[in-house]
Amino acid sequence: MGHPLSRDLCKPSDGQTFTANGIAYALRGKLGDGAVGLVRRVTRVRDSTELAIKFLAPDPKYVEESSFDDVAARFRREGERGQQLSHRALLKIHAYADNVDGECFADCCPKNPFIIMELVRGRTLESYIKADTQFVKDGERTFQLTAERLSVAVHVAEALKYLHRNRAVHRDVKPANIFIPSNASTGSHTRA
Repeated sequence: MGHPLSRDLCKPSDGQTFTANGIAYALRGKLGDGAVGLVRRVTRVRDSTELAIKFLAPDPKYVEESSFDDVAARFRREGERGQQLSHRALLKIHAYADNVDGECFADCCPKNPFIIMELVRGRTLESYIKADTQFVKDGERTFQLTAERLSVAVHVAEALKYLHRNRAVHRDVKPANIFIPSNASTGSHTRA
């Protein structure tokens, strides 16, 4: 049998109910999967607020099983410390749970730790870059500085400066982790 955090043991399903910090939630649809986690949509039961949940479920294609415990320690720090950080260009973290033996879930599964965070409606910087054909000349992409691009860069820089001032390090800054909200006036968000 594999490591208890193994991805193949983490099977969150639509409709499951659970609690974190005394607040009830219900799992909804899949948002995405990354190298260390599964991201799903959740609804806070009391007011129907939609949020996101990230389960720690490392993918052995990207993370060696021998380092799962180290990854878990970093995930815990992200969840616990992230709740104390607040900046307009960072995703808000609402809760972290160790979820020992699935204690947060009515049916005791999944048993993986998780972080509940803000859900940003929009797209990632990665999808923006891939879809941007505005500056293609002779089949080659050219870089053009625009107000929108500069705004994204400024928001990312502000978020990283805030983290630095608070003695925190974002270990995974990349276009796939930078979110451009549908309402661009709120700026970009990056995972902390």
